[in-house]
Amino acid sequence: MKRMNLTFNKKAYEILKKLEEDSGIGKSEILRNAVTLISYIGEKKREGYGIAIIKDGEIKQEIIIP
Repeated sequence: MKRMNLTFNKKAYEILKKLEEDSGIGKSEILRNAVTLISYIGEKKREGYGIAIIKDGEIKQEIIIP
């Protein structure tokens, strides 16, 4: 296991705090989950998949990942 020190701007830190409050999990776990999700999305993108927000079976927004 490796440790890191991170610096966030005020807005990013407030978002992280809100995610912590809403989810009931700690900031470190939220960041680990985010890294895992970004990795998964990148893998699927390389496989030719697209990512979208879907509601009621209809694509509402395509998500573009560089």
